[in-house]
Amino acid sequence: MKITFLLPLLSLACVDPPSTEPGSNEPNGAAVPGAPGPGQSAGPSAAMAGGPPGAGPVVPPPGPDTPTTPTPMALQQDEIEGVTVSGTISCDDCAGPFLVRVDDAVADPPYLITEVSFAEAGPYTIKVPKDTKIVLMVVHDENEDALPSPGEKFGLWTGGLLDTSADATDILLTVGIIPDTPPIQPTGAFEGEEEGVQE
Repeated sequence: MKITFLLPLLSLACVDPPSTEPGSNEPNGAAVPGAPGPGQSAGPSAAMAGGPPGAGPVVPPPGPDTPTTPTPMALQQDEIEGVTVSGTISCDDCAGPFLVRVDDAVADPPYLITEVSFAEAGPYTIKVPKDTKIVLMVVHDENEDALPSPGEKFGLWTGGLLDTSADATDILLTVGIIPDTPPIQPTGAFEGEEEGVQE
């Protein structure tokens, strides 16, 4: 089975079962209980994500099952008639450019819907298809090749799966911050709560 870029990264995050405690201040999606907030370290899972302790999550080297060519995105921005996701890209110790990547979390296996490159941290807006559930990722494109390359730092929105039934605003993407519980199971299957994925 072809493995997307996102799945190997998610498999490196902590896979403790999600908490059922109420409470969320994330727009359009339930925040992952226990996930680091803005400005906080990604914790123990960061050291598991391909870099030395304290380095934060980084793109791991390709594995034996990783495709030799990057998975192309399904849609260019001008091909999408849907909704917009906007917010802020943040990185405490890096400058641009940054890639904002959108993966379809419902498809099996998940796939890259679209991505946009931004020259610097700050406000971003990206168009996404309506009525799906997505994972949002930001990658510090340090070598400026418009690809997530091994050793480059990344972050995931800590709100879990984002429902795109309407425009979403104030979505913070922070390089170095990932949720404690992966938004998609490492196997790539979307099996529902029995497999630890909250809808």
